[in-house]
Amino acid sequence: MSVDKRLQINLKIGLTREGKEANYISSIQDVVGNEIHIAIPYCERIPLDLKSGDIVTVNFTGESELYSFKAKVLGKQNDVIPLYRLTMSEQIKRIQRRKYVRIPVRLRIMITQVDAVDENLSEGDEPNIVRSVDISAGGMKFYSGKRYSLNKGLLVEFFVTKQEHKVQIKALAKIVRCQKINVQGITRYLHSIEFTGIGPGQQDDIFHYVFTRMREIGRMLVSGKRGD
Repeated sequence: MSVDKRLQINLKIGLTREGKEANYISSIQDVVGNEIHIAIPYCERIPLDLKSGDIVTVNFTGESELYSFKAKVLGKQNDVIPLYRLTMSEQIKRIQRRKYVRIPVRLRIMITQVDAVDENLSEGDEPNIVRSVDISAGGMKFYSGKRYSLNKGLLVEFFVTKQEHKVQIKALAKIVRCQKINVQGITRYLHSIEFTGIGPGQQDDIFHYVFTRMREIGRMLVSGKRGD
C-alpha cells in the first residue's frame, strides 16, 4: 500500500501495540517508497520494543481531528539514529470525536479516592500525587505505584494553561482500565480514567489546552527540540 501524503517527515505520531494500552510517542523520520521510517517510540522514557511482523495502531492529528491507521513492522535499521520501518496495512481513518483527541503530556495530578462517582461525595483516602501520561477532554492516563480498582471513584485535580493563564480543573472520574507494568524490577500501574463529573466549561479548557499543546509539539519537532 502506498504511503498517504499526510504522513510527512517530522509528523508527531502515537503508537499502540496491538492488545496493549500504553501509548508511545514517535515521529516520522523518512518516507521511502511504501515504507515509513520512524524514531524509536517512547512512553515514560521506556522504549517500545518492536519485532518484524508486529501490528501497531498509529495515531496523528490534523487541524481539529484525530486520524488512525494500522501498520505492520518490517524491521529495524540503524541510520544516524535507530529507526523502525513500517508499512501501512489499512487506509487512514478519521476519528470523529475531536473533543477527545488525546495528547501525551506530563501533568502533576492530585487524585483522591472517593466512595462514589457522582456528586454525593463522602470522605475518601489521602490525596496521592501522580504524573499523567496523556490527556483528552474525556479522560486521561497516569502511572501510580498504587493500584486502584476498576470503576473506583476518584476526585482529580490539576492545572492546564489557557492563554498564558493557569486554569484549575477539578473533576470526578472513574477507573476504566488498569495495566500492571514491570520496569527494571519495579511494579507500576498504568490507569485509564474517564471523567464522569466535569463541567462543559472545564472540558472546553482541556480541549483548548490539547490543541495548543499539539501546535507546540509540532514546532518543537521542526526545530529539533523536545519537551514534556
